[in-house]
Amino acid sequence: MRTFARFFSLGCGAIVIVIAARYGFKTSDNDFDGGMWAFTYGAVTLAGLFGHALGVRAWPNSKLVGALVFAASVFALLISLSNSIGAMAGRGNAQQAERMRVADIVRDARRSLKRTEDEREGLKFTPADEAAVAAAKAKADAATLDKDAAHRDYDAAKQASDTECLIRGKVCLEKEKLTAGKDKLWHERERAEATALAALEAVTNNKAMTDHAAKLDAGIAALREKIEKAGPVLEANSQGSALARLFGLPDTKAATLSTYQNLAMAVVIEFLIAISLVASEVIGQPEKRPAPAAAGPVAAARKEDGNIETEVVKPAQRIEAVPAAKLPKPSPAAPKRLTTSQPNPISNVAQIMAGILVPGRGKVEIAALYAAYSKACAAAGKRSVAAGDFPAAMAALCKTLNIRIEVTDTGVYLLKVKLLTAAASAGA
Repeated sequence: MRTFARFFSLGCGAIVIVIAARYGFKTSDNDFDGGMWAFTYGAVTLAGLFGHALGVRAWPNSKLVGALVFAASVFALLISLSNSIGAMAGRGNAQQAERMRVADIVRDARRSLKRTEDEREGLKFTPADEAAVAAAKAKADAATLDKDAAHRDYDAAKQASDTECLIRGKVCLEKEKLTAGKDKLWHERERAEATALAALEAVTNNKAMTDHAAKLDAGIAALREKIEKAGPVLEANSQGSALARLFGLPDTKAATLSTYQNLAMAVVIEFLIAISLVASEVIGQPEKRPAPAAAGPVAAARKEDGNIETEVVKPAQRIEAVPAAKLPKPSPAAPKRLTTSQPNPISNVAQIMAGILVPGRGKVEIAALYAAYSKACAAAGKRSVAAGDFPAAMAALCKTLNIRIEVTDTGVYLLKVKLLTAAASAGA
């Protein structure tokens, strides 16, 4: 589980950092500034996601440092959330702009199509062409000629009648009748001309309306083709529109709902990453408790810098409880030497072990420790402590040096230490 949490956090965290860095790069005007902002955005996101795990590591050593790391990580995480929201909101700008452009084109084309169709339906006319206009014009011209001819006949008859009546008196009566007939014919021809001209005007108007209708029909066809070529009209913000429909809100709230959704997604993914990193640091570590009495098993992880965190592995067991039978018998003492003080004194466990026990990656069983201790005592011409007293002395030494002790069913072990060889011990 710890491995899964670590892989999940590292993988997802790397992706989120890349997204934030890319967002910072795209917000710049040139490549150099883009690189600087990409590094800044990525660093802030890295601190916001991975800083909490660093706080977990720093807390046992220094609560003040751990608290400061946690506070800085929370602040960085808030900034990272704003960057993530911006990146999510801007991920579909080009697609959204294209959808809006298509929607505007289709909307304008449909409006023009509606106006054109309404105008076309309002046209009332009789279709006419050039031939109909030419025929009506020929009739009008002929009527005009007939009217002009009748008018000339009337003028001639009127003049002859007037002259005849002045000369002959009664004979003019016949001339007046003839003149009246000419006048009637002239007026008939005038009415025929007016009818022909009216017909010509109507045909001409119908011809103009026919041409205009044909133009409108061509425009309607062009607009319909334009709408078809523009493609399907999609929602510019389909995510926000779907949320608006889901909550029964107007489409004007689509952008706001989409922003909230992006915020929720950014919060969830970044907090999951941060929590997974923290969990990967906590899972698998022993439970931390206050250090027991000097005689109890002190568990510690020895660090090169001297900063130690202590914990109890199995508080129910004590190192003093190790039977002396499990410890090897001390090596024969070296030949006694005469000294001005007490001969063959008992060696100090701390002094002897300081010369043969050093930090390392492995672990050493206490029986091996006692055997090495006994040999070192013999080499130094001193007596070793009793086997029953050795575990208590080592427990006190381990507490002082913060050496971790592990008590298992197979024995008692000192962790992260190793024994020097005889040659190395002598050189040291």
